[in-house]
Amino acid sequence: MSTGRTMVLLALMGFLAFLLVLLRIEQVRCSAGIMALQGASIEQRRELWRLQVAVARLRSPPHLHDRIKWFDAELVAPRSGEQTEEERRLVSTAFYD
Repeated sequence: MSTGRTMVLLALMGFLAFLLVLLRIEQVRCSAGIMALQGASIEQRRELWRLQVAVARLRSPPHLHDRIKWFDAELVAPRSGEQTEEERRLVSTAFYD
């Protein structure tokens, strides 16, 4: 082999080695990004579970009774029959205030 061909071959091998190093660096960078996103996903899942538990506690019957007492509201059993116009107006505006 001539000296020129040897130099070209060495340059090509050096270039390929350099590309291999760059690809490995990018792979490590992507892996670190993926691990960070997985960690954030786990934290978001924990936060979602915490909020779901809080909502479930707020919806539980004992807690509802405590909230009703705190707001000083009275529970009235539903009547079977017609509501007066005044009752319908009060019910319809109570949810939108």
